Amino acid sequence: MSKVLVTVTTCRYGSGDDDGDDDHDDDDDEEQDEDEDEDEEDEDDEDEEDEEEDEDEKKDEDDNDDVVGGARNQTYHQFFYLLRATEPFDVVAVSPEWCITINGRFSQHWSQVLQPGEEACESIQFVSGLTLRGDEVVVAYGINDCESDLLVIPAATVLGMLRPVESDLNVSLDDIEML
Repeated sequence: MSKVLVTVTTCRYGSGDDDGDDDHDDDDDEEQDEDEDEDEEDEDDEDEEDEEEDEDEKKDEDDNDDVVGGARNQTYHQFFYLLRATEPFDVVAVSPEWCITINGRFSQHWSQVLQPGEEACESIQFVSGLTLRGDEVVVAYGINDCESDLLVIPAATVLGMLRPVESDLNVSLDDIEML
């Protein structure tokens, strides 16, 4: 089998709302405009609805399984993947999601609230570079948009994380030329 290129990607998910739906509903705007034109009694009803929504949001936050060591919902998510070293350079293996545990200077206060043996990930972390150094993978990354650091991982560990994927459906360069 020919050599493959190891690389990493960072994905940013939606706005953080529970349903992942970033669509804006125009009907809500119309209802809000109508409510503003009504008398104070209707405004009181609207305030009560807002309070109920705030309580529902707080309940959703409490029920969220993504809370780890005080960091709610990672903003960025990392995966390693392998590309075939020859055409069509398709993806042949992907790792599960991985994260960098808290080690940034500005996030050390979170490490003080963790239970013994518990690890948490930086809420904002993004990979900005990757290189091979002998039998090691060196990952450059940013933390909380204010720090940067390097992470050295044995290449065998990275390769052990990867799971093969079927790439029969990937488009080859010949297919693209035919379009």
